[in-house]
Amino acid sequence: MNDIILYDGILYKVIDNMDNDNIDKNNKYQLLERYFQITKNCFKYYNHIDEAIHEKDKPLVQFDIRHIKDMKIIDSNIFEEYKLNGNKIKFTFAIFLNQNSDFFTFLLDNEDFGNSLFNLMNLLKNYYDDKKA
Repeated sequence: MNDIILYDGILYKVIDNMDNDNIDKNNKYQLLERYFQITKNCFKYYNHIDEAIHEKDKPLVQFDIRHIKDMKIIDSNIFEEYKLNGNKIKFTFAIFLNQNSDFFTFLLDNEDFGNSLFNLMNLLKNYYDDKKA
């Protein structure tokens, strides 16, 4: 039951280019398209949907939703010079994990989809937080 996909789709992961000598310094960030899946207790993403189908046990990143320390919606104007497939960025959010102070920043060009994704993850996070209390 925990493996049932509740939500999936495409989002863009933000990579900070300032630490990488091989990336164009004119662009502060690199935006990478990723296919993601959310199950009852897990968030994971792959390079693309084919990897999720053929190598579902090998996501690029996977974490337990119970390990989310905080989630924040970020002002998308920070990325106003960037486009997602020619579209303006409409929704930006960050996920902060308890483990190793890890965090992820994601962008979407559809505000409704972004709000739905954020609200679902927040609902699941709060569900597990309430169970701990």
